[in-house]
Amino acid sequence: MALVVGSASFTLLCHRRTHAIRAIASEEATNVKLEDDKIKLGGSDLKVSKLGIGAWAWGDTGYWNDSQWDDNKLNAAKAAFNTSLDSGITLVDTAEVYGEKWLNSGAINSETLIGRFVAERKEEGPTEVAIATKFAPLPWRLGRQSVLTALKNSLSRLGLPSVELYQIHWPGIWGNDGYIDGLGDAVEKGLVKAVGVSNYNEKRLRKACNQLKKRGIPLASNQVNYSLIYRAPEENGVKAACDELGVTLIAYSPMAQGVLTGKYTAKNPPSGPRGKIYTPEVLTQLEPMFSRIKEIGQKYGKTSTQVVLNWLVCQENVLPIPGAKTAEQATEFAGALGWRLTNDEIAELRSLAAKAKVEGLTCLRPPLWILLRLSGGLMAMASLAGCASLSVLHRRNDRRIRAIASEKISKIKVEEVKIPLGGSELQVTTLGIGAWSWGDTSFWNDFQWDERKLKDAKAAFNASIDCGTTFIDTAEVYGSKFSLGAVNSETLIGSFIKERQQKGPFEVAIATKFAALPWRLGRQSVLSALEDSLSRLGLSSVDLYQLHWPGVWGNEGYIDGLGDAIEKGLVKAVGVSNYNEKRLRDAYNQLKKRGIPLASNQVNYSLIYRIPEENGVKAACDELGVTLIAYSPIAQGILTGKYTPENPPSGPRGRIYTPEFLTKIQPLLTRIKEIGQNYDKTPTQVALNWLISQENVVPIPGAKNAEQATEFAGALGWRLTEQDVAELRSLASQIDPVIGFPVEKL
Repeated sequence: MALVVGSASFTLLCHRRTHAIRAIASEEATNVKLEDDKIKLGGSDLKVSKLGIGAWAWGDTGYWNDSQWDDNKLNAAKAAFNTSLDSGITLVDTAEVYGEKWLNSGAINSETLIGRFVAERKEEGPTEVAIATKFAPLPWRLGRQSVLTALKNSLSRLGLPSVELYQIHWPGIWGNDGYIDGLGDAVEKGLVKAVGVSNYNEKRLRKACNQLKKRGIPLASNQVNYSLIYRAPEENGVKAACDELGVTLIAYSPMAQGVLTGKYTAKNPPSGPRGKIYTPEVLTQLEPMFSRIKEIGQKYGKTSTQVVLNWLVCQENVLPIPGAKTAEQATEFAGALGWRLTNDEIAELRSLAAKAKVEGLTCLRPPLWILLRLSGGLMAMASLAGCASLSVLHRRNDRRIRAIASEKISKIKVEEVKIPLGGSELQVTTLGIGAWSWGDTSFWNDFQWDERKLKDAKAAFNASIDCGTTFIDTAEVYGSKFSLGAVNSETLIGSFIKERQQKGPFEVAIATKFAALPWRLGRQSVLSALEDSLSRLGLSSVDLYQLHWPGVWGNEGYIDGLGDAIEKGLVKAVGVSNYNEKRLRDAYNQLKKRGIPLASNQVNYSLIYRIPEENGVKAACDELGVTLIAYSPIAQGILTGKYTPENPPSGPRGRIYTPEFLTKIQPLLTRIKEIGQNYDKTPTQVALNWLISQENVVPIPGAKNAEQATEFAGALGWRLTEQDVAELRSLASQIDPVIGFPVEKL
């Protein structure tokens, strides 16, 4: 995750009757010692110092601080903040995800800490400081309002009525036009002084600039990965476009994540994700450059860190943003200003750096684009799960409900259609329901949650159990506050279980999922997230825990975490989701070494989206004994027959299932309806039964009310003939498969 910053100086004014601190551009602010080293932030009227500090590490325990946060680190962060301001570095960058407990496994949100530091500093008098924060375009955030909502939450944590710079942290899967509109709205409402983007390539940059220009608002900045040894912005047109459009290029990883400080060598390479980029081979190639940087620094009485930062400052229209965890680092960074390398030295260092090829960690190309494509799968996952049966047992002295596999549970009406969940000993019915919509207000429920919808969700839960559909799928992201939801789906399910168990033991299966976000690293992140999910569910264990999608990195650690969860008794079975054949086999083999079966792989699979049959995923699941859990089994409602060329679906689905496509699919929908009439079944039930007929497949449609849950249950207890199955496949094959939200090629 990059460190992004930039903002105009403002004066902190203490008002007797105002609880917040007003961040305002002020010509009366006291000039600091680095006034001569200020530049305009893009086309805005704001002037900012040529260097800033990043606050990602402040409060974070998911990536920084050795996974621990204490008073010593808090004091060090506060000292870094104050030292930066004292040295004239007035740019302090944060983001809503930094240190955030739910998404980032943090101890305390970085914005909250900065708000505290600012409040304490202003007690000493007016202070010049620039606060910038960023919007995370997570796939469930849609439209301009999501930007304003997130910004207001950030302002609340910061204790400010406005900030100087607000940026889109990375391009979204969709909705980017809406996000840019949201930035413009924020400017017009006086919530920000300048707006920017981050990790935007040339095409996206120009489009965003033009969109804002129509409203008379300049795009102030584009923050990208840029350093002496990673000069991709010079090669891909981003730097040239920034210069042409008058957009400041904010450089994150300006010291190549510490590599350019000279502290790493071929014999002592960095650990973690950085070690995969800055290998001993690469570091050996860079040794002549490291030596020359040190020599040049000695000439000026500067450190290697100060030399490489100054090299960037010399590129013009570039604002480097290194991260600072201590006062010593902040002081050292300030020493990069107030002097300049010669043109010959700049050229010499560039020539030496060109001898080594470094990929870096960039959002403009994989691996982070993989994350963005993967995150799109979230929008398609109205239900992604499957889990082993469990008993909810009421214990007088136990505040939590123990979810355990039990042979003593009464047999339910669909016992005859149960299958083993992969290689585990758990047996599950061949249908489940998804609970994504329960509590959600970012994609479902017309952006509102009320008592009626709560009752509908509860009725869907109970109707499913009554009908024998005992799979209930949720995930830590469904309905969460961070995803702009009203109530976390896990919390709702926990309350439904608690109410139902008062009537006596009953059979239900709960599955939830881990969000493989890029700042979550290592096996412990899986256990921490699982424990948080169990707390919301009010359970001491669940039957199935899956990785929601492959991570940008750290996948081996995630799989180890799944194994640890099994051995600690927190789950009965583990699975993966959106894994291609190679990833599936790797995960299977890694768990097999510990004697743990991989129970499932959940992928997009339906009558009109049969890619798992073509890319080897279905065959690999059958070969390895891994259950294939099918999400979007009715193609997000298309196979129900309710959409027509004259009435296509709205939102993201409308871009996939177009009127043209719906025209082509009509013969198939007509035949599905006719076959349903033969069995006295609905098109929905026929489409679900077709999947069940494929063997080793568990479809998971989403249910928002009792009627849907009851209809889904009607897909069980009967079977299409082989002729029906083949005929529907033949008709579907005449239609080019829709792309949907594919992740199979990852």
